[in-house]
Amino acid sequence: MSVESTVLPDPASGVIVVALRGDLTLESVPTVRAVLLKCFAEFPEAVIADVGELRVDTASQLAVFPATARVHAAPVTSLLLCGVSPGLATVIDPRQFQDIPFYDTREAALSAVRAAQVQPRRRMRAQLAGTPAAPGTARELVGGACRSWGVAHLSDPATVVISELVSNAVEHAGTDLEVTVALRGRYLHLSVHDGSARPPVPAEPAGGPLIPVRGRGLHLVAGYATAWGSTPVAGGKTVWATLRTNGN
Repeated sequence: MSVESTVLPDPASGVIVVALRGDLTLESVPTVRAVLLKCFAEFPEAVIADVGELRVDTASQLAVFPATARVHAAPVTSLLLCGVSPGLATVIDPRQFQDIPFYDTREAALSAVRAAQVQPRRRMRAQLAGTPAAPGTARELVGGACRSWGVAHLSDPATVVISELVSNAVEHAGTDLEVTVALRGRYLHLSVHDGSARPPVPAEPAGGPLIPVRGRGLHLVAGYATAWGSTPVAGGKTVWATLRTNGN
């Protein structure tokens, strides 16, 4: 039996619950990974994986949870497990799961997330055509958000980052875009969703120390951001970056 999943988003709390059912085997691990990545691409406050109906073939297959969280790498989204049976708890490697808490019930996991939400979530989103005007519109959105949310000191680096992410999408994806900026706790999160599955690749210098002008964008993103990455989703990808509000 393969793994089946039910995704239950809760916009009010900013949490996505994923109920997993079936046998976690070597063959079904990619399915679980894809489901988790799709949830991470929404950048909620937390993703709660309900494993109450998940049967484990071998303990090593459980590594899909910490491994997927590391690949995603965005510090604004937490991964929690719930429905962990006493038997399952005995085979969980605490070294792998040191950053992934687990709870007996879904309600307990949700309570833990709510208790950690000491600041309101702030989010702005815009749908943009993939045209040369898109980077400028995205800069205005992000700069205005930074000023209105009391993090004006991030306006300059954040507008550089979003401009480069959008410019890269306009040039290489050639599709409509969705730009999101969100302030969560100590992090400002920026993301650009486009309709191309091709991941962004920073340009490498060709025979010299200087990177061509058109290849510098992602290197600027890496320089300003605390973390950045690309998450594949159905119909395209989401490229994201986070900036710490108190500096990198």
